[in-house]
Amino acid sequence: MLSDVALLQLADPIPTSVISPFTVGLPGSGDEVSVVSYASGREEALSWPRVCQVLGQQDGFIAVDCDVTFGSSGAPVLDRSGYRARIVSIIAAGYHEDDRTVAYGMQLPSVVDYLKARLRAGRVTSEAPATSARPGVKRITVGGGSGDSGARFIKP
Repeated sequence: MLSDVALLQLADPIPTSVISPFTVGLPGSGDEVSVVSYASGREEALSWPRVCQVLGQQDGFIAVDCDVTFGSSGAPVLDRSGYRARIVSIIAAGYHEDDRTVAYGMQLPSVVDYLKARLRAGRVTSEAPATSARPGVKRITVGGGSGDSGARFIKP
């Protein structure tokens, strides 16, 4: 499941006066979390349902009952119980059954530690140029370029 997580090192740091970095954490079963997503059907508006529950954890995965749909893959699962929100998972899959949604993601602390160690050791698996010939916002699409992937805009 490591391929579902990426750790990026920016060419230029973002000052903490502009934005504070998130920390990663590991929630307990039953803890309240939320998912921030631009999923299918809501591509132009950020959706942030305030509360859902951690259903359980096993073998490096977390199950939550958050309202996710096609295109929510890659969305962060946040624990907002403390002073600052922590990222506790990244949505990888989900399904609807009756009136219930169950989503799955990976536990992040060990994965992020592994990726940080590789980065510090110079074991980078992919690189992108530090500057873009055309700065601005880009749309990421999957497959035939139909634009219905649910992927969201990123800044290069």
